Amino acid sequence: MASRIRDTYLLALFNINREGVEISEDISLNILPYELKHDRYAYYMVFSGRRGVVNRDEKIKITLKELETEIIVIAPIENSKAVIGLKEYMLPPYPLKVIKTKNKIYVELRALGTLIYYIDGEFRELATEEKHVIEI
Repeated sequence: MASRIRDTYLLALFNINREGVEISEDISLNILPYELKHDRYAYYMVFSGRRGVVNRDEKIKITLKELETEIIVIAPIENSKAVIGLKEYMLPPYPLKVIKTKNKIYVELRALGTLIYYIDGEFRELATEEKHVIEI
């Protein structure tokens, strides 16, 4: 199941097998029902916490145990930056408003939590204590 919050994509994956079978797949970004406009994307798996970077034509490896679920947040990397969202939410980008300028990204927080973002080759987390605008 796929969805989108502005220019960030979400992919929900389920293993509905009840016979104890584990499934492993290489997930291509091409399965998303949206046009991908960027070359590189940062991804974050909500339940496992796994993070990484993938090119548009690469695949993300995932393994799910019996009745296990994963949500993958896929955010475009622009100027070496990407915003994932708030870690405490099942849909991390939902409580944010992201404003992009030529070289900067501003994140308006609509809720409190731990902001996950990607900058200059690494993922970072920032605990927020008030609703305000953050420059990345």
